[in-house]
Amino acid sequence: MNDDLVRDLSGYTMSRDYRRLWNLAQVQSVVCVVDYGGGAQRDLDADPYVCRDVAHTICHSSWTPSGERAPSVNVSARGICYVGAMPEEGVEGFVRQAEAANLEWIVPAWICGCGDHHAADVDEHPDCGEARP
Repeated sequence: MNDDLVRDLSGYTMSRDYRRLWNLAQVQSVVCVVDYGGGAQRDLDADPYVCRDVAHTICHSSWTPSGERAPSVNVSARGICYVGAMPEEGVEGFVRQAEAANLEWIVPAWICGCGDHHAADVDEHPDCGEARP
C-alpha cells in the first residue's frame, strides 16, 4: 500500500494573478483549481488531505444596482460556485474571493493571428510581434 499522497499539478503553467484572470475570463473560459469545502479555513500544510476541485470561469454581463451593465466573473464546477463576484464588487471582490478559495489557474496556450500556436509562457510572437491577448 502506498502511503504517499500525490496532489501536485506539475507540467502546467499555473498562476495566482487574479487580476489577469479577471480580464482573460472576459474573453475565454479558463480552467482553475480551487479548494473543495471549507474555503479559507482549509490549510494545505495543516491538512495534507484537503481536496482540490477542477473548475472553470464563466463570465456574463449583469446589471449593477446603479443601473449600469458590468461583467460578472464566476468560477464554478458541477453546480458549485467557488467564486461569485457580483458586478458591483468588480475585480476587487473577485480577487478577495479567489484568494479565499485558494484558486490557481492554468495559463492557456494561445494562437496568434498568423495561426501559430504559442506556449503559455510566451507573451509575444517572435515573427509577427502580436502580443498574447
